Amino acid sequence: MSSARIPLESLSRLFKGLLASGVSFSLFDEKTFPGTAHYLKHDIHEETASALEIARLERSLGIRSTYFMLHRSPKNEKIYDEEKTWMDLRAIQALGHEVAMHVDGFTLVERYGSVSSGINAAFLEFRVEGIHIRGANAHGNSVAIHNSNFHPCNFYVELATKNECQDPYWNAHYKKCSIVEKGFQFWADSSVWIGGGVRKCGVYFSDNKGDWVINPGAKSSWKHFDAVNMTPDSVSAIVDKVKGGSCLYLIHPQFYG
Repeated sequence: MSSARIPLESLSRLFKGLLASGVSFSLFDEKTFPGTAHYLKHDIHEETASALEIARLERSLGIRSTYFMLHRSPKNEKIYDEEKTWMDLRAIQALGHEVAMHVDGFTLVERYGSVSSGINAAFLEFRVEGIHIRGANAHGNSVAIHNSNFHPCNFYVELATKNECQDPYWNAHYKKCSIVEKGFQFWADSSVWIGGGVRKCGVYFSDNKGDWVINPGAKSSWKHFDAVNMTPDSVSAIVDKVKGGSCLYLIHPQFYG
């Protein structure tokens, strides 16, 4: 794992290599799933400047992607009410990208009493700032997950998995929120919910460990690539693993610059 910020040029080389191989990026409900769909998503936690930089790069290459902005949370309290935050998000939206909601169910329960009430409050705040929300994904609140053993998707009727939590406080919120009733048209975690069905892309790409990692399938091991010192050979190796099928890419803007 690298502690250095990943140069934006590395990301540019990757995007250009993917596009040259015939990869076409789609918004989450634009293309029949899974097929050969390639979906690019960005989780925004603590600053928006890097996200806007990446959004401009993508626009220059003809790429549209989805930026998931965390609602009001301890992680972004310092920047949430700053005008620049919302100016950057509106600029990302104006570039043709989608701005969606990054949902920390644990924080919403603690602040509003339920995930549903918290999402309603977040919808209003986003709408006032000119951000139209159609989709969302779950924030991996690692501390809360570790302490509760409650999976963040288990708040939702449509996404819930086996519940191994023993805490009655969190179990009271198991499957208590419906993403359909909230009006979301898509939900994009490592699996993607679009219009009523949950499916996985053939390949999952992430920078969640600081480097780039790829899982080319359920029976395959993770492949690691040094994103800071990206070489043409590495770009070619990544392209070879994702072209011709479907892939979901998770890119955190705060790692770049």
